[in-house]
Formats: sequence, structure tokens, C-alpha cells
Amino acid sequence: MFKKRVIKFVFTIVFIPLTLGTIKSFVDTFSSFNPLGHSTWPFFLGLLVYPLFQYFIFNPLGFYIFGHELTHGLFSLLFGGKIKKFQVSIRGGSIHLTKTNFLIILAPYFFPVYVFLFLLFWGGIKHFYPTVVQYHSYFLFGLGFFLGLHLVYTWYSLRTNQPDLRKAGILFSLLIVLFSNCLIIVLLLKLLFPKSISLYWFFRNIWVTQYKIWVWIIYQLKIFVHTVFK
Repeated sequence: MFKKRVIKFVFTIVFIPLTLGTIKSFVDTFSSFNPLGHSTWPFFLGLLVYPLFQYFIFNPLGFYIFGHELTHGLFSLLFGGKIKKFQVSIRGGSIHLTKTNFLIILAPYFFPVYVFLFLLFWGGIKHFYPTVVQYHSYFLFGLGFFLGLHLVYTWYSLRTNQPDLRKAGILFSLLIVLFSNCLIIVLLLKLLFPKSISLYWFFRNIWVTQYKIWVWIIYQLKIFVHTVFK
């Protein structure tokens, strides 16, 4: 138990500069991205419409809870576990798994499961009915809408002190969730708009930023040690 805590502590410390670098690179990538472009606006319209839909029309809480528990289950299966019990209601959900780890616990907060399912659905439809490409803008709108659902509920969960986050450790969980969401969203945008996103510059920016942070940390440590032991 003590060994696991030490490993998690070291991992958390190492992950702080990486997460900060990823957030900066994510912001820089979006600052050079045109959300009102001819091919991009349906996606961002869907992203903006979802919060309005939830606030003014309908709050799909049960729909989200189902996806939340489903994501736990999918990641457990991915790591070789099994689903023993799956229960969902408007008041909450629960799932009993034979295997769990921090990625399985945190998966619903960084993996937009409905975006993934919608991608699979659209890919299947396009395979059997190629003419559906004429409705590509509706596909982009749907992806943006489901990503909006994921982001809104993730933000809500982070503000309400979810048990999943406490299990994995609050700071550790926040770092994983922030890092993974930035990474997955950029990869999704690269898939949808390959000419508008440069993964090379995204990852290079992460590396350069975290390197600068480590240089600053080491410099501050040197000053501290020199001050204490002079």
C-alpha cells in the first residue's frame, strides 16, 4: 500500500508539467483553429447547442448515467475484466466489475463514449450506404453535440466531488482528466479536419513547454538548496 502511494505521488509530480504543457498546447492549437470555417462550423455549432439544449429543453441525466457506467464497463473489458452487474436509473447507476484500475475508474471523465459510438454508427451507415456522405454536416453537428454532453457533465462531475475522483485521488484524477480530454479532443479534430490540425506541432509544443517548466523547477530547487545550506 505504501509503495503504491509513493508511486502515485511521484507519478503525480511528474504529470503536473506534462498536463500544463498539454493544456497550453491545446489552447495554442485552438487559437489557430477557425471554428467558423466552411467545413468546421457544424461541429462547433453542435458543441454550442448542447448546453443550451440541456438548460432550456431537456436534461438527459439518465442517458448520461448509462454512458458513464458503460464506459467503466468497456474499459474493464479492455483490461481483461468482466461485467458482473450493470444497473442504471435516473437516480444513479452502479456497475460491478472483476477488474479495476485508475483508468477504469476515471474513464467516463475523459473518454466521450457517445462520440465514439456515434463515430462507429456513422462509419457503419456510410459503409452500407455511401450516399450518406451528403449529410456529412449533420454528422459533424452530432459529434459536436455529443462532445458537448461529455464536457458539460465532466465539468459538473469535477465540481461535485465524485466518489470516482476520491478513489483515485483528487489531484491525480484532475491531472489525468485534463490531460486526456485535451489529447482526445485534438485527436478527434485531427480525424475530422486533418488539414487544420498539426499533431507534430501539438506534441512539440507539449514537449517544449514541459521542458521549460522542469528547467524552472530545477532552477528554483537549486536556489532553495543554496539558501538553506550556504
